[in-house]
Amino acid sequence: MTPIVLRRSSTAFLVAAPALVAILHVVSPDLEPRSSRLSQYANGPHGYLMTLAFLVLGIGMLMLAGLFDAA
Repeated sequence: MTPIVLRRSSTAFLVAAPALVAILHVVSPDLEPRSSRLSQYANGPHGYLMTLAFLVLGIGMLMLAGLFDAA
């Protein structure tokens, strides 16, 4: 992959992860965002979103590491 593709892809993944967590806050109004732990979101009815956020964050970080390795 070229550095430009890695940069754009890692940016997209690293922006998508907090967006998924924000969506999780919207679909789980029973949990207070400031005082609830991430595990409460992960073990709740919409836990797949938290799992997806962790996965997307990890992929974005790996792509970012690949960008520094390519330089």
